[in-house]
Amino acid sequence: MKKVFPYFIMAVAITLGTLYQPKSAPAEPVDTGGDGYKVARAEADENASAINLASNGGAAASRPTDIYTVEKAGWGTGQRNTQLHAIIAGGIDAGTDPADKTFSWKLYAYKDAYSPAEYWAYGTGTLGTQDVVKFPSNVAVTALRNWADTLVVTASYAPRPVYVTTGAHNSVAHLSWDHCGYRYFYFEFASADGATGTEAGAISVWVGSF
Repeated sequence: MKKVFPYFIMAVAITLGTLYQPKSAPAEPVDTGGDGYKVARAEADENASAINLASNGGAAASRPTDIYTVEKAGWGTGQRNTQLHAIIAGGIDAGTDPADKTFSWKLYAYKDAYSPAEYWAYGTGTLGTQDVVKFPSNVAVTALRNWADTLVVTASYAPRPVYVTTGAHNSVAHLSWDHCGYRYFYFEFASADGATGTEAGAISVWVGSF
């Protein structure tokens, strides 16, 4: 008995040590939502007829193929209440200075792959004097392009208001909105053929999150 007892005590100690080891701290979540800007609209002139609510009701089946999805921002469809913000660039077909050229914009949203288009907001914009040296995709710009320094929301119909911050000193303006659990967002542009009057053209949109 004297020889067995120490081994018994040792076995109990080892068992208790295994059961009551301190738990390691959980790993910190990886924040991939703010990893720079992603292209939401490649350079193009006006496209005012891309979504026609009057003719097709904005059905999911007619959703534009180049639409922006939240997966491009680096996070999944289950994330909620994340802020998105867009910066917009543009140019002109000919001439030397895109500054003060103007455009009109609309923002649509689709809740998921089966939901209809929802008209979220519309407004206007003006290009400033800050040149686009490189796009956020690290692609050098060879044509004359400027960032929009003024964006105006004429009306917002989103679940939470779409709003803007104007770029100070002719810098970059931001159009911001709450993700609200929606998956798809689409920009339309009008009065932006790059040639008529003061119209800007070659409009591109870049979206980030925070």
